[in-house]
Amino acid sequence: MTGTQLRPPIPLVDVDSAPWWEALKAGTFTVDRCQECRRWAHPPLERCRTCGGQNTLEPVSGQGRIFSFIVVRHQSLPGLVPPYVVAIVELDEQDGLRVTGIVRADPEAVSIGGRVSARIDPIGDSGYSAPAFELTPQSDPASPTHALICEAPEEGPTDGGSPTSLLGRPT
Repeated sequence: MTGTQLRPPIPLVDVDSAPWWEALKAGTFTVDRCQECRRWAHPPLERCRTCGGQNTLEPVSGQGRIFSFIVVRHQSLPGLVPPYVVAIVELDEQDGLRVTGIVRADPEAVSIGGRVSARIDPIGDSGYSAPAFELTPQSDPASPTHALICEAPEEGPTDGGSPTSLLGRPT
């Protein structure tokens, strides 16, 4: 397609997510919060998954830790040039409150447990915006992180089995 610029996909907005997309357009990062039990929930839903109470959008800090991530090395979306990082970020507001987004950083600098801060980026010229994340300095170097640890004997397995991968526990 010579001379034609591919545009990033436009979000599929539904009745539950429309207010969230509108808040992002206005420059505010929000997440649903139950008005009964005060639990946060994402993606947006009318009712709380925990107690069935009414959810409403409330602003969040956008601060959190990288829970998991992938490095995209092959073009998969128009408008995003690889390599780039897509992460699941656990927000500081609540354990288990996770959102996804692009991490605007060198993929080699991204790690599980790394601190991030949200910003709101436009999605091409669609009029929509989405949360993206930037790495922030580690505020507490002794804070827990998770790591994938692959251990294998130097000469290979001696019992006929294969090396195992262990998920590191918080330190």
